[in-house]
Amino acid sequence: MEIISQTFKGVIPPTRIDHNNGDGRIVSIVDWADIADKHRPSSGENVQFEFVLEYLTVSCFFPTLLKIPATSYPQFSVGERELQKAAKTVEFKRNFPPDKNYSVQFLLWNWYNNSWRGQHFDRDYFFNAGMENRINLIKPYLVAVGDTIFGDIQHKLGISIAPRYLKEGDYLEISGGYSGSVSYLWEPPQIELIEGATGSQDITNTSVKVLNSNHKRAVLYVQNAGNVRVYFKFSSVDEWYQPYFPLLAESAPFLEPGQNLTYEHGKLFFNGGNNKDNLLQKYANTFCKLPLYAVCNGNSKLVYQELVFQ
Repeated sequence: MEIISQTFKGVIPPTRIDHNNGDGRIVSIVDWADIADKHRPSSGENVQFEFVLEYLTVSCFFPTLLKIPATSYPQFSVGERELQKAAKTVEFKRNFPPDKNYSVQFLLWNWYNNSWRGQHFDRDYFFNAGMENRINLIKPYLVAVGDTIFGDIQHKLGISIAPRYLKEGDYLEISGGYSGSVSYLWEPPQIELIEGATGSQDITNTSVKVLNSNHKRAVLYVQNAGNVRVYFKFSSVDEWYQPYFPLLAESAPFLEPGQNLTYEHGKLFFNGGNNKDNLLQKYANTFCKLPLYAVCNGNSKLVYQELVFQ
């Protein structure tokens, strides 16, 4: 077995929340198990995933909420400390809560061990800004420090709207992107082969066809089992059918007594002679599926065995 590791990137399918599902229920917005299934290898053992949530944003519009006067939004000066800014923001939210129809509250949830955790982990308000607004959910909701959000195959992120539910015309559209890697142990599948032509052929100074063509030929073993050099040729043309030893054979590949030719899944192992420019090796996958002819200057014998794809 070998260890395979692959990286990937992808887009989290957009999730829309409106008056149909913005009624207090928890809606899944990031499901790492679904993402893992998308990138899971078709075969392999000990599959391990790593995920990083690259971005997660929500586009929202709430025309059914009362519009907050522009002068009521908190004003921040350059010299103010973060604590002072936070105090102004809290006071602003107190003045425009959901029960007065100025905002809707969203709650963020974690799913782990096959259930939503009993308590949400963050909350905030959405307001009617008079136009579609876009909010980053990574900061400050998912992380307070740093930028990296890791995912886990047993983990989901969810969101719910409560207590003031969404009405027709209100909506959230949540989208995101992720990256990650998958590693696993992989063993190349064993190819099922069956026995093809097997036997021997006497070779004389008259050319003879030893094997027919076979496009399913996967393995071929041929050996010169005689005492005389044997010339051979893979060819689809019966040009060697002549009554006497053809002069052309002198330039053909040959096997000395005891030498062999082995073809295995597109590769050729040949210890004979006259293989000009290694043509047999270069084009073995084509040559070695053609008919095989042989001839010699005297008497010899070729033995052969073939395995073919089912």
